[in-house]
Amino acid sequence: MKAVIYYLNNALLITDYTEITRKIKEAIRIEDIISEVVQLSWRGHVGWGLCCFHQEKTGSLTVDKEKQLFYCHGCHVGGDVYKFVMLRDKCSFREAQAYLAERAGISVNEKVPIEAYRARRKAEQERQKKQDVEQALAKLVKVTRLEVFAAERWVYSIRKTIVDVERLDSPVAQWAIKHGPHIERIADTLIGGDQTEQMQACLAWEGLKNYGKLFR
Repeated sequence: MKAVIYYLNNALLITDYTEITRKIKEAIRIEDIISEVVQLSWRGHVGWGLCCFHQEKTGSLTVDKEKQLFYCHGCHVGGDVYKFVMLRDKCSFREAQAYLAERAGISVNEKVPIEAYRARRKAEQERQKKQDVEQALAKLVKVTRLEVFAAERWVYSIRKTIVDVERLDSPVAQWAIKHGPHIERIADTLIGGDQTEQMQACLAWEGLKNYGKLFR
């Protein structure tokens, strides 16, 4: 159940449980909850301790402060703060939410005008769309960098061994010498350019790669 709509005083109101869940996760630190039943030893942002869900002598329970997740390498249970409370107290998600909400001072029955809910959902969808685009671009840039840097090394090795380009019989090698400066500019942009420039560099590389039939 993500949301419940009410009709109250001639107005549509909504309880957004997804938003309440997010607020609770922002207010409650998982390491604080787990530290109440497990003594943790910290190595950087990861804490280790004896798992409270099975018998063991060597600590196999880990808690990640940055990811706000726990995992036991012994009994292989893990998840977020909700999951830990559900396992610890043997309760449902809603019961865990009520417990955590009370600790955080957050009402689980908060009602907001449906117009505000729709505006918030729209903003969340736009933010998620932007995040998806950024992640896709990051993956594309990572792959393109590997190809461009390999091409740079290849062009450099050819330049070191060729004195007179006009005497070079290989069309592929001639292409590499001719477009070497362009490859270098693309590589520089992939390192220091902004998102728009990096996207343009990826497109430029695809065109150049297909034209030269490199790596095929």
